[in-house]
Amino acid sequence: MLFLRNETFKEYIQDYLITSLIVGTIIVTFLITSFLGALTNPEIVYHIGGLDKYQIINEKQYYRFFTYAFLHVGISHLLLNLLLFVIAGPPVEKQIGRVNFLILFISTVLFSAIICFIFTDRPLVGSSGFGYGILGILTWFVMSRNKIVDKESKSIIILSVIMSFIFTLTYSNASILGHISGFIMGIFIGGVIDINRRGSRVNN
Repeated sequence: MLFLRNETFKEYIQDYLITSLIVGTIIVTFLITSFLGALTNPEIVYHIGGLDKYQIINEKQYYRFFTYAFLHVGISHLLLNLLLFVIAGPPVEKQIGRVNFLILFISTVLFSAIICFIFTDRPLVGSSGFGYGILGILTWFVMSRNKIVDKESKSIIILSVIMSFIFTLTYSNASILGHISGFIMGIFIGGVIDINRRGSRVNN
């Protein structure tokens, strides 16, 4: 089964280094913003590094296209994303490699930010775009009949994608554009990686 983990904590960090670094950075950032008062005043999170159109255009704070992904409003927002990363991140990182997994993270974060920046004025925080990018590349594994996806894992992936988009469409604070764009980028990255690997095998 693709999503079962039997590593120790130390082995998990060693085997899935990028996943661990992303999760660790998000947790540390959450603790810092909570200490600054974000649990009672969420506006602090948006002020620090949220994807804010006004700040980007008028203050030239372009770093917000990236920093928003490490910031979360409330514990439930944080845990929903981290749960997905911790469970679904390792098999993806193992399959595509650390460098490609880092590219997946950066690509989904930036693409989601750009799409939301262009098409909405709403401030944005959270790493859900990356989470949906993971779901996207897992969907690519299913579509391309990747050998690592057993029958049980395939069912879990399909159900997870359906439930995630039901959540996206029914939860008022969810970023529909951010989720969809992250998902699309995940599928795209999966396809590019497969094409490159097939090309490498042909050349060899």
